Amino acid sequence: MKKILFALLVLTTPLMAVLPPAAQSKKEMETVLSSPELNELVPSGDVIEQLLKVPGGYMLITNKRIIPISVHYKKTKEIGPARFRLEFHNPILLQPQKRSWQED
Repeated sequence: MKKILFALLVLTTPLMAVLPPAAQSKKEMETVLSSPELNELVPSGDVIEQLLKVPGGYMLITNKRIIPISVHYKKTKEIGPARFRLEFHNPILLQPQKRSWQED
């Protein structure tokens, strides 16, 4: 009886789809890097240096800018990868660093 109640509770409760954390992060990162929005925000002269996981999303860091990216998860009753959408925020331009050998 307890097993039946547990099964009914699990089947009727909205679920966040579940993948192992590493697999979910990989899917999210691949989606970020293949996004057409990213191509619009990162000029061809920029070099992507890091893609960092932060609370609520990612920070994409290039040699010239930082782009905050929010991940919004969608609730689903299906089991499998979590469904999500990305929200790219305005880039933050980095100030060029003067080298000690450069003149003011």
